[in-house]
Amino acid sequence: MKAAERPSDDWSPAALSQSQGFRHLALTAATFFLVSFWLHFPGMYANVYSDLMDTLWQRIIHATGIIPYVSYKLEYPGVSAAVLYASSLWGDMYAFYLSMSLILFACMLGTLFIVHRSLRERGQPVQAIAYFIVFTPSFIYFSIYSFDWIGAVLMVASIYLAYKRRAFRSGVFIGLAAAARIIPIVCLPFILLEFKS
Repeated sequence: MKAAERPSDDWSPAALSQSQGFRHLALTAATFFLVSFWLHFPGMYANVYSDLMDTLWQRIIHATGIIPYVSYKLEYPGVSAAVLYASSLWGDMYAFYLSMSLILFACMLGTLFIVHRSLRERGQPVQAIAYFIVFTPSFIYFSIYSFDWIGAVLMVASIYLAYKRRAFRSGVFIGLAAAARIIPIVCLPFILLEFKS
């Protein structure tokens, strides 16, 4: 009987409302992300500076598939270096930019999904995501700038897993977050405090 009821739960008004709410949020975020994509698009007249194109691409422009840290200096940690290396294998500026943009786009959607799910599970209003993440100048300006979304998705995954009391997985994700961007390491004391309490 419970197995027969399960499909109806998936189509319940609450479940449909939740999935439609996230779809609307994702569509809005995608629109803002496209503005960032256009602002930083290489070769466009008066495009906005970004670390990806104006610093990192300039270091790998003369060779395809060169190794970060070995072939040129890189200030970012290992996960970011791996993503940069994979995107540079195309050997073309536009393919590099598109590849990086798609990776950052996927990470941005992943971040929003985890935050949306976390707020829903805690009974908090999900509108805060739009107000404090999507509808901000920094979302437009920095979405395609460096490796920030990669660090962000791994960091919020770690926080979510800490909330779910999954210590090992949370630790793995905060380690990966720090290996993408050093900044997420500031969350580590709070994650440890969550497990201690």
